[in-house]
Amino acid sequence: MGKQWINARFVHMGLSFGINFTVVGLLGGWGGWTLDQRLGTSPWLLVIGITGGVMLAFYSLIKEIMVLDEIRIADEAAEKNKDK
Repeated sequence: MGKQWINARFVHMGLSFGINFTVVGLLGGWGGWTLDQRLGTSPWLLVIGITGGVMLAFYSLIKEIMVLDEIRIADEAAEKNKDK
């Protein structure tokens, strides 16, 4: 595949990670804060919620990197077969 297509994949990965990190982190924080208010456990559930959100965002990033690596390997194999 072309250089532009490869760059577009990495731009997509970066944007996806940024959006996931923000949304999941905020949702985890909001959920933890809400539970803290109801249960009177401030700030522990807020910290757990934010930490869980960050962990989910990084898990999503790792999965996306693994998919990009599989695509890269398939592209290299296709190029190698094309040359033969």
